[in-house]
Amino acid sequence: MKRIDYICPIDCIHGNISGRQDIEYDGADAYSIADGSKVSSNNYKARLIAAGRSTFSGYKLRYFSVRTRTTVNMTARMRSNLALMGGSGALFASLISDKTTAIYAQCVAACPAKMPLRMFIVPLLRYGLAAKNANIVIADNVSIVNPWVSSDTPNVPVTSAILDKFNSELSSNS
Repeated sequence: MKRIDYICPIDCIHGNISGRQDIEYDGADAYSIADGSKVSSNNYKARLIAAGRSTFSGYKLRYFSVRTRTTVNMTARMRSNLALMGGSGALFASLISDKTTAIYAQCVAACPAKMPLRMFIVPLLRYGLAAKNANIVIADNVSIVNPWVSSDTPNVPVTSAILDKFNSELSSNS
């Protein structure tokens, strides 16, 4: 195990400290990999991953590792999870993109105090998409139209590219 120390005022850092990167799998994104395939990224750059663990004495053990590759093992369950994350993320992004809409104001009003809107809304969206509900209920008299299932006009519009990308998993026909 490799240890790491931080200078004051930083106590501990967790996760990838090397920054973001756009990862491709054979020139495409992870969602486009065929089921049953196990594909490694061809453009992944090494990343420094920092972590910390408390010991019995109360001392925090700080360590790091170097991640050198990433691989996707695409299964039907993995594809479904990716579609649910992508669909709920797209709906949330569309919801917060225009803060003047009535649905945004209703969602903010329904959000419990001291809870981030994303933490409140995204699990509800994910559950509604997984259940293939035509309307995803946020609170009493507040619902978001599921664009993959309902034929009603969406109150939170999503681009046609996103609709087409996740249609095989999120529509009521799948």
